[in-house]
Amino acid sequence: MSDRSQRTTSCPGSLSTATTIAVGDAARFGIGNPANLGPCPITINGLDVYGNVCGFPIGTPGNTTNANLVLFPGTTVQWYAPPSNTETLVTGYPD
Repeated sequence: MSDRSQRTTSCPGSLSTATTIAVGDAARFGIGNPANLGPCPITINGLDVYGNVCGFPIGTPGNTTNANLVLFPGTTVQWYAPPSNTETLVTGYPD
């Protein structure tokens, strides 16, 4: 049995209107099977202790934007592991 929760965020949304997914250890652990069930692209971003988007180093495979993970409508991934300095996970599309 799995615990699955659903969060709603603005469409198209922005980092300033982002919805919190997890904080602290839970945020650093990551999330399994994130999915975008809505009509707009979303991102899952790790924020550092200051509220800034954590970035993966330049050249990290799969990182094509300043966002940590982009999910287009109808897509899901198996696991999202945020950068190590993540304190909060949020969903929304970055400003």
